Amino acid sequence: MAIWSNTIKTEKGLMLDQKLLTLSLPLKLKGAKSGGGWVNPTQLFKQTAVTEPKQDLELKPAFLSDETTATIPVSLSNAGLTQSYNLYQVGIYAEDPEEGDILYIIAQTDLENGERVPAQTDTAGYSIDWNFAVKTSAASAIQVVINEAGKLTISQAESLFVKKESGKGLSANNFSDSHKTFLEGLPSRLEELGQKSVKVSATLLASRWNKSAKTYSFETEYPAEAYDISVEPNSTCTVDQLTAWSMANIVGSATTNTMKAFGDVPTVNIPIIIKVVKK
Repeated sequence: MAIWSNTIKTEKGLMLDQKLLTLSLPLKLKGAKSGGGWVNPTQLFKQTAVTEPKQDLELKPAFLSDETTATIPVSLSNAGLTQSYNLYQVGIYAEDPEEGDILYIIAQTDLENGERVPAQTDTAGYSIDWNFAVKTSAASAIQVVINEAGKLTISQAESLFVKKESGKGLSANNFSDSHKTFLEGLPSRLEELGQKSVKVSATLLASRWNKSAKTYSFETEYPAEAYDISVEPNSTCTVDQLTAWSMANIVGSATTNTMKAFGDVPTVNIPIIIKVVKK
């Protein structure tokens, strides 16, 4: 299971915050990328790009958590991915008025357990979603540049719409040959989609930690022989809860759905998101 234990603004990201404040300009987020490489967490602050870039990810419109915090949804899809890889990093890029696009935020898993991203031919429809909380002096002014490639416009949708023939019910006869082929293959595609992951909101309970072993087990709800899981803090976390998560230096296990704290065992409950994939 992947534990996203390191998420920080980069050095250039912090410099950009100061620059935008001085120039009274809004923060403009331009894109996101996944990375297949891993570095010592102490080096993340100095990174200017994700290590071993693999995919362009999708940024979605931001929503406000409070006046100084915006939550940025980021999505990964394996559509068109021809080769599977181990995911260790996610980076969000912002526009610097002087330097162009810079790595603004970077997140990294622990070294032992990256997130396996399968090729489309192996697991069609695979996806991962993250919510990044961004602290800024003017959260409401954040601009997110949305990539419209592959989106269907209203006019395009109308041109593709096939009107029902008079006196007929809705059937394959109402569609072109290409649409008929799609409909005939739909049952098998839906069967494939039934194997996809689900995301669960939960709470990492302070009382449930094994204090002596410094471990936290999900084996009761999600035994490793039946499920793969990944865990990340929820965007609803308070500063104290995020600090507790960070100070714990949490890592996962390759054999069991159990986390281990190499730092301080959290003494507060922490809202989390669990991605569950049935084997």
